[in-house]
Amino acid sequence: MSEHHPEQSFRDLLSTQAGSQLPIDDVLFIILPLMREVAHLHKLDQVAQLDTALVLRNEHGSLTLRDPKG
Repeated sequence: MSEHHPEQSFRDLLSTQAGSQLPIDDVLFIILPLMREVAHLHKLDQVAQLDTALVLRNEHGSLTLRDPKG
């Protein structure tokens, strides 16, 4: 995976990939924590805002919500 900044938005991440494909292991590593956050919000009857500018790549390299409350 490429280097990243802790405040890199998903939109920025997509731009830096320039259409190149990631191995499935990398995709799962990046997306699963975000999906867990979204599932948790749904259990609380809340909705996550999933705009590419509102999803960040965290210091571990995985995606997370900019606002943990959705």
